[in-house]
Amino acid sequence: MELLVTFLLFTTAAFPLSSLPSNSQAASVSTDQLALLSFKKFVTDDPNGALKSWRRAASNVSYCQWHGVKCGSRGWRRGRVTALELPGLNISGIISPALANLTFLRSLDLSQNHLHGSLPHEFSLLRSLNHFDLSFNTLDGEIPPSLCRCSNLRNISLGFNNLQGGIPEELGILVDLQSLSLLYNNLTGSVPADSFQKLQKLEYLSLASNKLSGVIPDSFGNLSSLTYLLLNNNSFTGTIPPSLSALSSLTKLGLMGNYLTENIPPSLGNLSNLLWLDIGFNNLTGTIPRSLGNLYSLNLLAVSENKLTGPIPPQLGNLRNLTYLSLEFNNLTGHIPDSLFNLSSLQLFSLQSNNLQGSLPKEMGNSFPQLEYLHLGINEFHGSIPSSLCNSTNLRDLLLEYNQFSGTIPPCLGQLYGLFRLGLGVNQLEARSPTDWNFLTSLANCSILSYLGLAANNLGGTMPSSIVNLSTTLQVIYIDYNIIEGTIPEEIGNLVSLTQIAMGGNLLHGTLPVSLGRLNMLQDIEFEQNKLEGEIPASLGNLTQLTQLRLAENLLSGNIPPSLANCPLNWLDLQGNKLTGPVPIEILRMPTLSDFLDMQDNMLSGALPSEVGNLINLQQLDISNNRISSEIPKSLGECLLLAYLNLSMNLFEGSIPPSLSNLRGPQMIDLSYNNLSGNIPEFLGNISGVYLNLSFNDLEGAVPKHGIFQNLSAFSITGNSRLCGGISELRLPPCPNKVFRTQINKAVPIFSSLDGQISKDFL
Repeated sequence: MELLVTFLLFTTAAFPLSSLPSNSQAASVSTDQLALLSFKKFVTDDPNGALKSWRRAASNVSYCQWHGVKCGSRGWRRGRVTALELPGLNISGIISPALANLTFLRSLDLSQNHLHGSLPHEFSLLRSLNHFDLSFNTLDGEIPPSLCRCSNLRNISLGFNNLQGGIPEELGILVDLQSLSLLYNNLTGSVPADSFQKLQKLEYLSLASNKLSGVIPDSFGNLSSLTYLLLNNNSFTGTIPPSLSALSSLTKLGLMGNYLTENIPPSLGNLSNLLWLDIGFNNLTGTIPRSLGNLYSLNLLAVSENKLTGPIPPQLGNLRNLTYLSLEFNNLTGHIPDSLFNLSSLQLFSLQSNNLQGSLPKEMGNSFPQLEYLHLGINEFHGSIPSSLCNSTNLRDLLLEYNQFSGTIPPCLGQLYGLFRLGLGVNQLEARSPTDWNFLTSLANCSILSYLGLAANNLGGTMPSSIVNLSTTLQVIYIDYNIIEGTIPEEIGNLVSLTQIAMGGNLLHGTLPVSLGRLNMLQDIEFEQNKLEGEIPASLGNLTQLTQLRLAENLLSGNIPPSLANCPLNWLDLQGNKLTGPVPIEILRMPTLSDFLDMQDNMLSGALPSEVGNLINLQQLDISNNRISSEIPKSLGECLLLAYLNLSMNLFEGSIPPSLSNLRGPQMIDLSYNNLSGNIPEFLGNISGVYLNLSFNDLEGAVPKHGIFQNLSAFSITGNSRLCGGISELRLPPCPNKVFRTQINKAVPIFSSLDGQISKDFL
């Protein structure tokens, strides 16, 4: 059969069907069946049994009843395949070139499958093809230029594949093309401007999410039928062509995620039918044109992530149909125009990360009954948070962080039952009395709350016990760096979805709840800078997703639990407590510990285990100001990535291990205030860019004169009374001349008393 299919492909290519005599129609019908069976043979997986009915039968036209196959009913098309449509069936395999024998095929839809390989060049024979959809597969290779010989094509959809190469220049042949979708591929190069200029019937063009470069062709402005133009997420440079303003039928314009520069053309305000304008994530400068206020039909306006300056034009308040307004991440100044509070259809209103000022109107929430996302963070807004926001009952995101809001937090926020994220951190919000914390109690009504950010405010008083009643969907709680007192409730373990909990920088006391060990999804615990006491619960070792544990500057005591080694920690900060006992060997065997290990300012004792050499990815190690004794382990030199090493203020003795020369790029090595002895190793001078502190030890001998030892600001050796030499700025005594000392030694007699007689020996 394979030989027959190959033969049929050859003969069809050499002699087009139109040249065959009329008595060949029966043979052509058989050709269609063989082409379909070849397609089936190239399918490697058909999980839904879509091709189960595809079996060769005696009747030549039985394939017209096969799943996904449609045949013509009149004239030359009678019994010939005119459509092959198998979308969304999870079929795997490659596309058989034999489909090119379906010479009456008008529609080919194999979208939303798992087809791979390249597009067959033989498809150029499908001269009747009108609709071509292979989107949502994993096809690769280039778009065959020969495909453009299918001159009847109206719709081409090849999006969501892995196609490479450029857009074929031959595309201009397809003068009847109405829709071209190539989005989400890996296409490169520039857009063939001359070719596109010929596509006067083109209504839909999507080249989004490729790797296209160059400028956006001015000739796009001549495509008068265009309603959709999507060029998002490429590498286009240059300016937005003013010629686009001639596209009077345009309803959707997407230029987001490129490298476009200069001003937004005011002429875009002439696109009176525009519903969707996204020019965010570029390098646009200048101001937002007032003319955009003429786009009365606009539903979406996004100019975020540019370099726009100046005030927000009040004319944007004319866009009464607007549901999505994103001006975030620019350099906009001034106040929010009053006219914007007339946009009652808004669902998303984002002005975050600008330089906007002023206060929010008291009735703001009544202006936006449909609002779901309010993002005003990282500005200079002040005043109180309007209680009327509680009337925007559809709110899912209320993000006001990094401003200067003051006063108390509205207790009615619990009326926002669909609230997903509440971000009020880094403001000047207050809580003094228990009633000021009523907002937290009310938030228990927000059953899908996932994020609660209250950090860096002036929230004081006692931690409300109602915090444990928050939704079990809560994943992140930041309440750190306030002035909160009280204890951490044991019931905190009920918040089973927590991934991050930060309560550091408060006045919390009491012990760490053992129930924290039940929060199996925790990745980050931050309780530093409080007054917590007692032991570190061994139950924390149950947290198999914990990557950061910050308990610094508390009053914690007892041993460091070895069970912490069960956690995939990359950051462990226990400094500034009252921890005792040895450094657990188990901690030093943690392969994940890569960023930070700080146990300074405790009362740890014993030797530093040689297992410290297992921390081969660690960048910072600080065990200073403890009672660690014995020698510095040679294995420390195996921690090749150490940038900061602080062993100061301990009881280390012996010499500085030569293995430290293996460190690849240390920036600070502090071995001061120990009992180290011996010479300063020469290799230390060869480490560039490091600050070296060897002060207050018992080192002796000559100070090296090369490398860092030539720069007084790069090292310290104070408090080593037996050092000599070095650069003159050290003002150390010169080292004894070796030759002279040797001669003196040879002349020194050794007297001994032997049998009452004095004998004299010379070395």
